[in-house]
Amino acid sequence: MHEWALAEAVISTILNVAKEKGAKKIIKAEIKIGTLQQIEVDVLTFAFRELVKNTPLEKTEIKLKPEEVYFKCRVCGVRWNFSNATSALGREKSEAIHFIPDLVHAFIRCPRCGSPDFEVVGGRGIWVEYIKISK
Repeated sequence: MHEWALAEAVISTILNVAKEKGAKKIIKAEIKIGTLQQIEVDVLTFAFRELVKNTPLEKTEIKLKPEEVYFKCRVCGVRWNFSNATSALGREKSEAIHFIPDLVHAFIRCPRCGSPDFEVVGGRGIWVEYIKISK
């Protein structure tokens, strides 16, 4: 599953940063999840729980925080959020964006002028926002 691969990448990133910083213990990690990919948080949480077993992250508090996606039209300047745009997408298009976020430009248009020329303003991808370690 897609969420398992994301969890593996995040865990690898946290472990690499902790090693670079000389951490003896990784206390907490905060992970931001952009809502553009429509990640199944329950599946991602389960993947984290399973993948950290028998690793230095086993007792680490991992906090997942969503970040809403906003778009800005390059033609007329209007801003809108992804939640407003998803109702008209349908399951198949929504699923395609889940796996390939850049497809959003093929399926969504500016609600004001209809242009497909817009930028994603935050809320894209998954990243490690914060790691608390002890040395």
